[in-house]
Amino acid sequence: MIAIDTNILVYAHREEFPFFPIADARLTAKRDLKDLEGQLATRADLIRIDGHLLELKRDFKENDLSVKRDIKELELRMAAEIAPLKWGMAVYVGGIIALILKTFFPH
Repeated sequence: MIAIDTNILVYAHREEFPFFPIADARLTAKRDLKDLEGQLATRADLIRIDGHLLELKRDFKENDLSVKRDIKELELRMAAEIAPLKWGMAVYVGGIIALILKTFFPH
């Protein structure tokens, strides 16, 4: 957690401004404190951020499952498209082997 130093003397006795009036130092300290308080996250902010992180984790998990399902579907479709090509290659190679056997071993 950020420690906020509200000691007026810190502002009044800076090395850069040794003759800084106390009244101006008080105003500066109050203004700086308001600015810092506006920038600090509250517990409600942290809880809201945690909720958003949980939603993101759930979304990533859903997307991961969706991508895995799509990949499996594409694999099955590719396997279905490749099966006829395998049979065609088997017939083609069988024909080439038959020609080679016929050439080297005529009747």
